Amino acid sequence: MAALMWAARDAVKYAETHSEVKHLHFFADNSAAVRAIFEPKLRRGQSFAIPFQEAITGFLDSDGTHTFGIAWTPGHQDIPDVERADALDKDAEWRREWKLHPHQGRYAAANRFPPSWKPPQHFEWLLREVYGRATQCRVGHAFIGEECPRFNEYRHILRDVSEQISLPVILGIRKGIDALASFIDESGAFTRENLRRRNSNSHNSMNTVDPKQ
Repeated sequence: MAALMWAARDAVKYAETHSEVKHLHFFADNSAAVRAIFEPKLRRGQSFAIPFQEAITGFLDSDGTHTFGIAWTPGHQDIPDVERADALDKDAEWRREWKLHPHQGRYAAANRFPPSWKPPQHFEWLLREVYGRATQCRVGHAFIGEECPRFNEYRHILRDVSEQISLPVILGIRKGIDALASFIDESGAFTRENLRRRNSNSHNSMNTVDPKQ
């Protein structure tokens, strides 16, 4: 549905400067998206459906001769235009929007991973309890107070990755998050009691993913 939304916006923008364009026709290989894109009920994907509807109704209302159509087309059938659209969708507009949008606020230092439909890698190799504290730390909702001297003996874990303990490095790259997880596990930081959990191990030993990669 995201692809349909951006296609509608681009098509309408093109039609505005090319008066010979009277008809817009969209093809999608997702039959559910084709059925739902003009569905007024509350449902998943409304953030894409509403802008699509606004763009198309604006195009239709601007000229009585304008028409519009949408149809399902089979995917992965070696249809050149469909294959090209699939390839372009891998570098979707929402990813480009993320790159162009200024990152501000408390989460900006950690917001260095491009949007993805898949969970981040550290989701797979951190144990749940450590992953939860690392995530809270990255988004700024952990038990964060003044710098505690109790943790000085563990800060070398972070300095091995960033001498100045740069937040964009510690919170926003793979090696930094790995170091943060180890620091959290060893020190007990970012808990209410600031105490190390017993029998804790930051990495999931059952997972085959190597966190150092």
